[in-house]
Amino acid sequence: MGKREVVKQNRNKQKRQDLVVILIIAVFAVVIVGLIVLSKLPKVVTADAREHPNASELNMGDPNAPVKVVEFADFQCPYCQMYWEQIEPGIVSDYVATGKIYYTYAPMAFLGQESYDSAQAAYCANDQGKFWEYRDMLFTNHTGENVGDFTTAKLEAFASKLGLNTSTFNECLTSGKYASAVDDANNYASSQGVNSTPTIMVNGQLYSATDAVAAIEAAVSGK
Repeated sequence: MGKREVVKQNRNKQKRQDLVVILIIAVFAVVIVGLIVLSKLPKVVTADAREHPNASELNMGDPNAPVKVVEFADFQCPYCQMYWEQIEPGIVSDYVATGKIYYTYAPMAFLGQESYDSAQAAYCANDQGKFWEYRDMLFTNHTGENVGDFTTAKLEAFASKLGLNTSTFNECLTSGKYASAVDDANNYASSQGVNSTPTIMVNGQLYSATDAVAAIEAAVSGK
C-alpha cells in the first residue's frame, strides 16, 4: 500500500472518530437539556380517588335531601386541608352517599393571590365536569400559604394530570373568566357571617369544622 493510500485511510479513520465524538457530545447535550427541562416542570402529586356521590358542578348528593350543607373553604387554608383529609370522607360516606344531605362547596379566597387563582382554576375545571377531582388535586398538592403551590403553571399541570382539555382550561384560567365568581363567593360568605375557614353551614346555621359532624347528625335526626 502506497504512502498516499495510508494517509487517506488515516484521514478517513480520523473523520469517523471525529463524527463519533460529535455524536456522543450531541447525545449528552440532548440528555442534559432534557434533564433541565424536566427539572423545571411543575411537580404534581396525583390525588387518591375519592367518592363524590351524585356530583353535579359544586354539589354532591340528592338535591331533595332534607338537610343542606355548605362548606366555605379556601384552598390554601391548612385547616380546610385537614378537614378534607380527616372529616369530610366520613360525612360523604355516612350522609351524602346515603341521600341524607345535599353538600355544596363554596370556594373562598382570602389568603392571597394563590387562593384567588386556585379558586378560579377550580371553576374552570368545573366547566369540564371535574370540579371535585380538581379540588382534591389542589388539597393533595398544598404544602403552605403562598409558597408557590398554586402558580399558573402548576394549576395548568393539575388540569393536564386530570386529562382535561388543557387549551380550554388554560384560556379559561388566564382570561380571568371566573374572577367575578370568586368575588361573589367571598361576598356571599361574608353576608352569611363567615369569617374563617373552614366553616360549615347546616340548614342555614354556621358551625366550625370540629362541630360539623355533630351538627349534621342533629339536623338529620331532627334534633
